[in-house]
Amino acid sequence: MEENKLITSHWITAHESGIITLIINTVDRWVGFHRYNDNWYIVEDEDGNVEHLRIELPLQEKMRYMSSSSQNKDEITFYYIPYPLVMEKNKWDKIKERL
Repeated sequence: MEENKLITSHWITAHESGIITLIINTVDRWVGFHRYNDNWYIVEDEDGNVEHLRIELPLQEKMRYMSSSSQNKDEITFYYIPYPLVMEKNKWDKIKERL
């Protein structure tokens, strides 16, 4: 299989609100994409060509992140929306109180 470059560029933006945006530009309009974890992404075209992207996101240690993604023509966008670990612990404390 001939190696084709599917990803033309990518960049990461960390907003003041804590939201992290990863934008991946591709050569084709509609490619398949998958996120294995926060540092490993895969892009695949209709011919079966695959390209891996490994990056480090500026994630904060004491936060959890809800992730979402969208695709618009030749651009794939991943959003990482933070929420504190304390919120998760409080949720479990409330459940324990009901038992």
